[in-house]
Amino acid sequence: MILKSCLALFLFSVLLVSGCMNREEARMARATPEGMIFIPSGPFILGSNLEDKEKRAVEFGSIKPWYLDEHPEQKITVPALYIDQYEVTHAQYLRFVQTRGYFPPSEWENGVLPRGRENYPVAGVSWYDANHYCQWLGKRLPSEMEWEKAARGTDGREFPWGNTFDKTKAQTGYSNVKEAVAVGSFESGKSPYGAYDMSGNVWEWTQDWYRAYPNSPYTSD
Repeated sequence: MILKSCLALFLFSVLLVSGCMNREEARMARATPEGMIFIPSGPFILGSNLEDKEKRAVEFGSIKPWYLDEHPEQKITVPALYIDQYEVTHAQYLRFVQTRGYFPPSEWENGVLPRGRENYPVAGVSWYDANHYCQWLGKRLPSEMEWEKAARGTDGREFPWGNTFDKTKAQTGYSNVKEAVAVGSFESGKSPYGAYDMSGNVWEWTQDWYRAYPNSPYTSD
């Protein structure tokens, strides 16, 4: 999924961005922080030129324009960056709550982390919660373009694994289990750079506002 709008129950990824020269990138790659992956600088294909079809809108339970909202397909260059390999888990967020005295996610009944859900992605957090969590770690939320490159690589693929949807590669509405699963459950569904759950499971916050892609003629409320 390519994130264009969010609700408070959606999860987030975190990242730290750095320089872009080849020698510096080699150093960055060698110094990748634990739990993160390195994504080199350079161009990638942003957006899509595919056309919306009524059948697709029905399948996804919405009449919104899935593709028009991503027009036009174009090459964008982003600097080298690190991004978390997995979605933030309940256990990770618990440390933030306990250390900072921060209020717990809305999905924790009576403020208590659900037993057995430690390695599941945390949800029920606002953009501000996500932003505070990132700052606590000395990181920040990725921009939408950074997130999209991390999710789909450089070749313009529609999904992290390729151009054909496969319900066995991500936790979606087509799965037998109708709720989130433990992070990293879909080895074959990871992105070209090795990031897990960039499609399916829970949605993820990005840093910037929802707005049209560069040079897009599409407008939306």
